[in-house]
Amino acid sequence: DGDEEGGEPKMPKSLPIGLGRQVSHEVMDKNLLAEEKMRLLREASEVLRVPIRVAGQLLLKCKWDPNALVERYVAEGDKMLEDAGISRDAVAVERDDPDEEIECEACFDDVPASKMFALACGHEFCKTCWEGHLSEAVKEGPVCLETTTCMNAECNEVVDEGSWAQLGDEDAYATYNRFLLRSFIDLQPSMLWCPNPSGCDRIVKYSGLRSDLQCTCGYRFCFNC
Repeated sequence: DGDEEGGEPKMPKSLPIGLGRQVSHEVMDKNLLAEEKMRLLREASEVLRVPIRVAGQLLLKCKWDPNALVERYVAEGDKMLEDAGISRDAVAVERDDPDEEIECEACFDDVPASKMFALACGHEFCKTCWEGHLSEAVKEGPVCLETTTCMNAECNEVVDEGSWAQLGDEDAYATYNRFLLRSFIDLQPSMLWCPNPSGCDRIVKYSGLRSDLQCTCGYRFCFNC
């Protein structure tokens, strides 16, 4: 209805901008972008009949191009998974007693089973070591999305997004997530970050109708420039 009394107006998550039915572009925040990414993951998961964690890593390998992913997966099958360091089915690691102490093969401390974690490959390490492993990995930059693997020296299982969320500390996961969203946007031909030099974290999704665009922050720019 209008501005809230004594405060700033609420900014919509997404705002189509244009004339009549010819919407030229849509402005998205990071939450809406994450929803769009998840929609793509679910679709790939259903088409390939693989878990979402697998679909996510495969899409990353194929530069977020679902058509390229399907074509390559049909041609290569499980060889594509092997080359990408992804296990289709997780190895079940079950413990009858969560307090049973297990030796972590990274730090050699005896740790309760409840504080151990394994990727789909089944190699267990304590969560403290995993946290340190991921904190070091993000220092390598965006390549960590595809190069961070199991701590077992002979295993190339890639750490998936869900495991990053579960094991990384707040800073490491925030950095990883920023790299992930940026890779998604940068490889979408119809999306770009608002280029406002004053700073803006919104994303503009272009429909192709016209190239002169305006973000909800007020900044105007040309999509083609």
